[in-house]
Amino acid sequence: VLVRDILRRCLHMAEDVSAKSIAIPALATGHGPLTILEFAEALAEALTEACALSEVRVVMRQEEASACVRNYLAARGVHA
Repeated sequence: VLVRDILRRCLHMAEDVSAKSIAIPALATGHGPLTILEFAEALAEALTEACALSEVRVVMRQEEASACVRNYLAARGVHA
């Protein structure tokens, strides 16, 4: 819940300053308590709200983690 709320705030703040894109790290997935799938779920929930950004880029260290998030979002029809 905390990560989802932080992601929502980041997206809204980017929109407030008329940003067209944002890069977000995979919060709480390194030494934090979230799995990649839990992060993907939080991101999907944050992105389902009206988002005027043209690009949301998630920064990750491993390609397989990145693919996991992309697949999760695509399966739910969410574009980042």
